[in-house]
Amino acid sequence: MQRLLNHYPLLAVLIGSIILTENSHQALAQAKTSAAAGKQATAPAAPAITPAAASPQVALPPWPELKIPTTNSIDELAKFVSETKTLQPTTPERYRDMQKAILGASKRIVEMTKDRTSQALRTAEFDYYSSSVMLLGNEGPEAQKKTYERFRDYVKAKPKPDENDLKMILMAGQNLEQIPDGKLAREAYQEFSNILKAKKNESLKIWIEMMDANARRVDLPGKEMVVKGKSITGDDFDIKSFRGKFTLVYFWASWETSVKQEYPYMKKLYLDYREKGFEVVAISVDEDREKLEAFIRENEVPWINLWDEENRSAPVAVQQYGISAIPTMILLDREGKVISMEARGLLLGKLLERYIDGVPPPAATQPQSKAK
Repeated sequence: MQRLLNHYPLLAVLIGSIILTENSHQALAQAKTSAAAGKQATAPAAPAITPAAASPQVALPPWPELKIPTTNSIDELAKFVSETKTLQPTTPERYRDMQKAILGASKRIVEMTKDRTSQALRTAEFDYYSSSVMLLGNEGPEAQKKTYERFRDYVKAKPKPDENDLKMILMAGQNLEQIPDGKLAREAYQEFSNILKAKKNESLKIWIEMMDANARRVDLPGKEMVVKGKSITGDDFDIKSFRGKFTLVYFWASWETSVKQEYPYMKKLYLDYREKGFEVVAISVDEDREKLEAFIRENEVPWINLWDEENRSAPVAVQQYGISAIPTMILLDREGKVISMEARGLLLGKLLERYIDGVPPPAATQPQSKAK
């Protein structure tokens, strides 16, 4: 995940939550990076058609056998969980094994603990639900829904969810967003918002706003997106002025590394398609106006840039749709409806080819019929 937005109170809470998620998944991200060695996250040019060379084999460090103790000692099980949480898995498989071991051992602690008010129970419950949430992406649709519902009921039953519970809520939503249709993620954000509202606790207001914003973002595909504001030059802007054109809504910052890397390819696409009915509206989260203006000037940025002086690192659109990472690129059709939430890099080029040039997407490979 890219460097996150900061300084605005709502997003400051979000940062803490995402950082927790990032730390929890750091080893998994590293494992995925290693598995795709030599593969660019974004590409400024078309991919080569020749087969890629095989990645060099890297010897994996030793890995313990994560066998849950058969003991009836809560202390020994807790020690196993604690030690397992310190491991640094180097492959996705090891990461899943680690989380499954924590899940199984903490579940046993929950079942064995007689004092239902003890710290041991609270810790085990947190470990159990945390691992459950982290494994959501590795389950089938039915299991995902059941895991989510168990966690939802756990949060609902608590008179006042603590900070760790709230961070887990956010993690659950983020992991559910990886499911293609987004239906369960949308349901989760809406239900969590209602659950927190029912607590009638003013300290939860920021989290409720966050859930509502995330629900709006997940619900965007196929719907109109509202974007208004002032440009860096002080002109009023409403995205409705771009009706009739395909429009990329681009959340960015001049200091972000990948933004600088992707800019040449993105500028080329813009210049190639501008006369064909393509526009870009960039929404900057820069705090330093001078640095933003310098980047625009030095790189001859050709599209409109919105900048909110009152909410510099969190423009209204960021708050409205729960944008938590940059760059984020959302493509709208000629009617202003969202057709892609991930219109970035080569995918943006393919989308413009499809919708503007009329190049059909690759046909699904059909299995060859057997010769008779």
